[in-house]
Amino acid sequence: MQDLVVAITGASGSIYAVRLLEILLTSGHNVHVTISPAAVQVLHHELGLHVDLDNFDSTQLLPDEAEVSQDSALGKLRRPTVGSEFAVSSVFNESDLETGQLHYHHYEDFFAGIASGSFLTGGMVICPCSMGTLGSLANGHATNLIHRAAEVHLKE
Repeated sequence: MQDLVVAITGASGSIYAVRLLEILLTSGHNVHVTISPAAVQVLHHELGLHVDLDNFDSTQLLPDEAEVSQDSALGKLRRPTVGSEFAVSSVFNESDLETGQLHYHHYEDFFAGIASGSFLTGGMVICPCSMGTLGSLANGHATNLIHRAAEVHLKE
């Protein structure tokens, strides 16, 4: 499968970004992720996640089941309530699972592969996309890796 790029910005709806990453990785895609500083604040506020952009570890963004409270937004996403029982929600059968890899790129790293048109991918998703990011893309004003990668994907 082709690599995909996912950018997480500071708009509300960070739970969609986390779920998107889970689905893409579970379906076998290698995902290149970049995260804005505003997204770090929203991830903490909405999901209680502590993401360190300078010392990133995938478990900060995708904690395992043991680290997720059932009362948290992530716990409810991963284990929706069915009556008084918890049921695991999945669109995949266990035999279908082929886990992809998550590759992190700092939002200030303009030398990352995803900043170049020669780095071929299957596409890019900005999820959620803040109005600041949308405005930057609409006006061709790249000030970080998220903007640059998006410009490259639009160009290609």
